[in-house]
Amino acid sequence: DAEIPLLLGEVYSRQAQVTPEEQQKKDLYKRAGEAYAAAARIEPDNEDAYLLAGEAYDRADEPAQAIKYYNGYLDLEPEGEQAQAVKERISALLEGGESTGSS
Repeated sequence: DAEIPLLLGEVYSRQAQVTPEEQQKKDLYKRAGEAYAAAARIEPDNEDAYLLAGEAYDRADEPAQAIKYYNGYLDLEPEGEQAQAVKERISALLEGGESTGSS
């Protein structure tokens, strides 16, 4: 059941949002990404799990993992509501730049 890792990812993401220390914030986002990634493995057709994993890894400053899960989202939802923003964010990550496109 993917619900448990999705909830765990949400808990880590919320903790990260209220954590003032930058390295601790990145560590919490990485844990969130790992939880969302576990949900994506359990339910490979869950596009939200891929999107959430990509966003969490992006915030954790893990661009390779972020791109991997963003691409997983695009594989499932190539014309999805977030598809254009995700494509733009992938481009920014590949260029090594920052963008406000994530989230």
